[in-house]
Amino acid sequence: MRRRLRPHILQIVGMFIPTGVLIFASLSVWNPDKPAVSLILVLVFCPVSEAPAVVKQIQSADAAGKAQKLGQVVAPLAGCGENVRSLAGPFGYATSVQGCAVIGYPGYQREYHWYKESDVSICTHGKGFNSSNAATWYNTGCQDGNWLVPWGNTLAYTQMQGLSLSGATGAAYVWRA
Repeated sequence: MRRRLRPHILQIVGMFIPTGVLIFASLSVWNPDKPAVSLILVLVFCPVSEAPAVVKQIQSADAAGKAQKLGQVVAPLAGCGENVRSLAGPFGYATSVQGCAVIGYPGYQREYHWYKESDVSICTHGKGFNSSNAATWYNTGCQDGNWLVPWGNTLAYTQMQGLSLSGATGAAYVWRA
């Protein structure tokens, strides 16, 4: 007989940022198959006016054993500092998977490091944010190296785009999330 795992809220914290509230809920889950406690972090971003309702939703889901399924922030496919293999598109910029979550501050610039893995030349863009905190693709060059892009006071995932210059085939490149 399998027992249902039930999370229990350890802490709920809200962080106010200019465009709303980021709510962090840490939950512990007992796993009888591995006799261990796992920690789950639920992240929810919402407008300030919706924060009390979101906290109630987390608490209600916790009571029903479903809190680990909440969260409006998409989980990254690569962790911070990991190398991400990506494909540069042959007929336009191809967007990579998401990298790691970065919390910036006023004036912060995010460094992107990339190198190509094929003989085909490519050009890249790194995701950054303009002075209005809108996502913008910044030129990160057509040669391997380190490139800085404006990030500012934003919480978001890193991401790159690549364009193959062959005109017929894609090209592989690696970037550090």
